[in-house]
Parts: sequence; C-alpha cells; structure tokens
Amino acid sequence: MGIQNRDLSETAQTINEQGTTIVPLEVKTGKDGDVYIRAIDPAYAVPGPDEAQRFQP
Repeated sequence: MGIQNRDLSETAQTINEQGTTIVPLEVKTGKDGDVYIRAIDPAYAVPGPDEAQRFQP
C-alpha cells in the first residue's frame, strides 16, 4: 500500500515475497523499425524510486 510514493532506494528490497512480478506488455514495431515496449497496467508503466537507474557515460 502506498508503494508508489515510498522511497525504497536505501534497501532496494522487493515488496513481492516471491521476487517475481509478471506484467503484461504491449510490444509494437514502429514504421522506422524501432521496437516499443510498454506495460499495459499503468501502475507498472513508470519505474519507482527504487528501480530508476543512473548510468555513467
């Protein structure tokens, strides 16, 4: 409850005891050949604060 608004970056632990979440995805190929993958459920469409990654150049 309220996981969307909690910062879990300190512990980065899953809220799913089994550690697996199956999320239905929509997969499309654009006219330019690029592949687009989006979560169908809006609750999984955007990464939470514990899932967002910063990549070094």
